[in-house]
Amino acid sequence: KRELTKTKKKGGIGKKELNMKLERLVQLVPDSWMANFNLALNLDANLKIKEANKYYEKVLRLNPNHFSSKFNMAKNFVSLGRLDEAESLFRLAVNDNPTNPKTYMNLAQLEVKKNRLKEAGRLFKQAIDLNPDFGVAHLNYAVFLTNLKQFKKAIYHMEIAFDLGVKDALLDKLMNYYGLPSPVR
Repeated sequence: KRELTKTKKKGGIGKKELNMKLERLVQLVPDSWMANFNLALNLDANLKIKEANKYYEKVLRLNPNHFSSKFNMAKNFVSLGRLDEAESLFRLAVNDNPTNPKTYMNLAQLEVKKNRLKEAGRLFKQAIDLNPDFGVAHLNYAVFLTNLKQFKKAIYHMEIAFDLGVKDALLDKLMNYYGLPSPVR
């Protein structure tokens, strides 16, 4: 235990060292969903998503209702182009936590990729209904509406995203598309 909690005196530990410590922790307590989850998160943060998903899978074997593992694994599957698997996990995550707007937004983006636009629109609206202050959902919905040539609605949601303080290159591009000056922040 002591070996796992030691840190450098200045600046903490580096990514590689943290990963080694987390791997060691999983070796010491392989049936700990929490140890496996922390290793998965660290691998995710280091963009090792295939390896991270192996640990998310283990977490779900140990703790089948672990929302964050389903959500993170689904996002990774989207990145890997495994859209059907991502959709299944997002839908399980929605069932586990039906009030999480991020899940609805991510599922909406997945539906766009699958060209199921009516469902995508419904899910974007649901994310916003759950949290009207979710600026990123407004931004992504504005992009979606722009692609559907529903410009008035798109501008409305783009302005909400801006007013909510979203700082994203996508917002700048969208504002540029509509001939609006990019905000100086």
